[in-house]
Amino acid sequence: MKSHAQFWGPGLSHDNRERKAVGWHSPRHRAGRPFRPAVLASTVVLMLVAVLAEVLARPASAATRRTQVLALQPGWNSVFLEVQPTADLPEEVFRGRPVTVVACPLPGSQAEEFLRTPGDASWRSEHWAVWHAPGRPEAFLSNLHRIQARRAYLVHATEAFTWHVEGEGRAAEIEWQPNSCTLTGLPVAPEGSLTFAEFFQGSAAHQPLRVLRLESGEWRTLIDPGAQRVRAGEAYWIETQGASSHQGPIRLRLPARGELDFDLRGTTAELDLKNVSAVPVRVRMETVGGEDALLIRRVFRRERSLEPVRETVTGVVELPELPPGASRALRLEPDRNAMRTVTAETLLRISDGRGWERWIPVRARREAVGAAPLP
Repeated sequence: MKSHAQFWGPGLSHDNRERKAVGWHSPRHRAGRPFRPAVLASTVVLMLVAVLAEVLARPASAATRRTQVLALQPGWNSVFLEVQPTADLPEEVFRGRPVTVVACPLPGSQAEEFLRTPGDASWRSEHWAVWHAPGRPEAFLSNLHRIQARRAYLVHATEAFTWHVEGEGRAAEIEWQPNSCTLTGLPVAPEGSLTFAEFFQGSAAHQPLRVLRLESGEWRTLIDPGAQRVRAGEAYWIETQGASSHQGPIRLRLPARGELDFDLRGTTAELDLKNVSAVPVRVRMETVGGEDALLIRRVFRRERSLEPVRETVTGVVELPELPPGASRALRLEPDRNAMRTVTAETLLRISDGRGWERWIPVRARREAVGAAPLP
């Protein structure tokens, strides 16, 4: 691990906090193991691949859509998309909006020389995908072809505007770059009050905590992470020392693709929750899907009598208190008897009441399947 001055460069020295962040040095990417693709010879595996392909191609319904609101300022903005835009081509996403350039770091890559002021270096040479608005001289260099959820973007605007992004709510785990910086947003609610120190409490790989925020087109280190609040929809460069799987004060083990699809998972599904913060929390859950949305039920046993209970999630359901370090399995099932259509969907919001939150699409197909017995 490089020393603090070597890693963060002269622009980020702890002893000279007011200087601009123009010299972050990243360790070189280590070559991984050679890729050896598996041979899909089994008929069962081929059938599973076909089912997954059908699910991936399925468009979002009104029940799983939400609108993310982002306030952009003139110049460069660092944003984090939490929804998958209904129309994902850049020219469609930004049509009629005062946006000239959009850039996104390529997955699994990292700039090896410097973390620079946006636009100061060649995007291609530093592993960025970039889109230039039609009509600009650089438009033919565009290599960013899709705008995707759970990604961080640098967006250059010619004037201030409010960007309403409509699409499917998506959840995904943050993939931290070990011994480096990761450009990412954090899963918090717009009305949340979590500070950076509270979000990363309990994560050894993020201590001491060093975060860069884009201010007036320049990357600057946060002087006091314990006093500054995490903003929804904003992306930051965050240093990780070693490997990390930290996802915030609540560790939620997400299903594949960040959604609950009961066509693939069967009658019931479990979400594992763990409180990794230093204070007790009461996890809350609610469904947001509108009319004809899928109804889901929480399946549990009463604490004293052990009587089985299936409770439909309506409004905000507050779960029993979860002490620091404690875990709980949240077992859910779709209410297929209440479905009016062949398929139904909804959005499940899980939060901790302080600002951390996750939005999870839930889907099911109406079938003659009875409720599974409790173990």
